[in-house]
Amino acid sequence: MSKIISTKETKQASRLSKKHFALGVLLLVIVLIIVAGAWFVAKNNKQNTAQKGTDQVVADLNVKSHELNARGDYNGALQAYDDAVSQVQSADEKQLILLKKASMSAQTQKYDDAMTAARQAESVKPGVAVSQMIAIIAEKMGNKQLAIEYCKKAITQMDSKSPNYRMEVEEMKQKITRLGGTV
Repeated sequence: MSKIISTKETKQASRLSKKHFALGVLLLVIVLIIVAGAWFVAKNNKQNTAQKGTDQVVADLNVKSHELNARGDYNGALQAYDDAVSQVQSADEKQLILLKKASMSAQTQKYDDAMTAARQAESVKPGVAVSQMIAIIAEKMGNKQLAIEYCKKAITQMDSKSPNYRMEVEEMKQKITRLGGTV
């Protein structure tokens, strides 16, 4: 009878140890899945951050600079733009940020700062938006000749295939005439 009990106990112990082994393996697999999942999420977060980096820099910049300027910290707002320019890589991105800086400066009637930012944008990447910004700032500063020069330059930079081309050219020509220039 003792052999029967020991055989039953051995079989029960064997089943119990197989269950423990299976549970251990299952637990190990679950831990590995969790670790792999955490690694995958962390890796994708880094990639997504890099992909949306520029858009996020520009969006954050707008919020930060507007908040600083609204609180009367104009110099802090300028610094936020400068920081953003140093964080982006492409000429398009730098130009966009510098134009935003020029616009904010012009809106606060800091025309020298606005012109400096617009000229920096021009040195990074010339284009119709930059020329139009320089023309606007020059007009606000009372420099009609420079405004006329940049209105004419903007016309030459406009996309003739644009559906608004004729209207935009006409607007620039009217502005040139209003400033005392000839087309």
